[in-house]
Amino acid sequence: MSKGISSGYQADFPSLAVSSVDTESFAEYSPSPSQSHRPTPVPKRPKGRLAVSLVLLSFVSFVGYHLWQGWFRFSAYGSVVGRAVSVHPPWDGQLRYLHVREGETVRQGQVLFTIESFQLDHQVLELEDEIRVAQADLEAELARLKWEAQFHSNLNKEAVADYYKAWGTLLAEEAKLEDLRNSLPRAQALFEDKTVSEQVFQRGVVQESGQRKKVEKLADALEVLKERAEVAATVDTLDNGYEQLKPRFVKIEALQGKVRRQRELIELGHVRSRVDGLVVKRHHFVGARVTTDQSIFDVLEDGSLEIVLYIAQDSSAVFTVGSEVVVNTEPHAEALACTVDRLGDSYQQAPNHLKTYYRAQEHLLPVYLKPDPSLLHVVALRMGEMVKLPTHWLDF
Repeated sequence: MSKGISSGYQADFPSLAVSSVDTESFAEYSPSPSQSHRPTPVPKRPKGRLAVSLVLLSFVSFVGYHLWQGWFRFSAYGSVVGRAVSVHPPWDGQLRYLHVREGETVRQGQVLFTIESFQLDHQVLELEDEIRVAQADLEAELARLKWEAQFHSNLNKEAVADYYKAWGTLLAEEAKLEDLRNSLPRAQALFEDKTVSEQVFQRGVVQESGQRKKVEKLADALEVLKERAEVAATVDTLDNGYEQLKPRFVKIEALQGKVRRQRELIELGHVRSRVDGLVVKRHHFVGARVTTDQSIFDVLEDGSLEIVLYIAQDSSAVFTVGSEVVVNTEPHAEALACTVDRLGDSYQQAPNHLKTYYRAQEHLLPVYLKPDPSLLHVVALRMGEMVKLPTHWLDF
């Protein structure tokens, strides 16, 4: 039966006929039943290929992102600039009070800090000592003139002596009034800083008022004595007394002028702001020894904050004064609308901190922008912040 089937199979499909030799060879090398059902193993992939692929993909993504951010997403770069006024002390001394803090808004004429100089204070004390000595010398000379008038029973000389004595007294009281008047601003500053009580400050005000009235009365009395002396005294006696006392009066007046000028210089120690603005930086603390070349505060002047963009020459024609521009500032996510305030007078190269974003020796036009004031409460600009102009802004 099998032979018949084989003969028929070979007759119908002669190309598939198998010789007996081949059949025997096939039977000899045919696998065992256990081996015929074992699957062919799949070739193993090299280890680490997936990790390398991920690393390469991450690197390409990183480089592509930064190329997009640095070279394609933004077409121009710039920074926030402004006029910061440095406030220096008028002379070397010790920083006594700080009346404002960083971030506070100040007005022109507002006291920012107080500086003291022991040398200037000592000079005032020395001048006051010289005034007291000169006044004592004047009083001694006046006493001598009065004694001569009494000795000679000469009413003329007595009247002249009383006049000059009253004059000397008036000068002394005027010096006290000047001292009280000059001490009031400092007492007011201490009262505002709550260093002294209101009672102490009011006591100073009352003393100054009382001394002023006393000087006014002495001045009226001096006029009366002068008229009496001019009527009673002879020309020779009046002239002799005046010539003797004139140098002393001139010396006292000169010393009082020095004290007044010295106190005006000390008053400059209450340093005031020259502009309206914002205190952006404090450089020293209370108690520090400072010099005239050291800044105590930096005040950003109101209205001076602006943005400067550096535009490539081939794109500069797009910008005109008054046109609107939208920029991005770091680290703020919100876009900031601005208006072109003015254009630079000439082309120039990029500043050092922006050179990496431009070609070497590239000609750039500075474009100055004014931020929309209504958006400054949302985007708080700070000097030195980087500003970027999106690429799509120039696509029109």
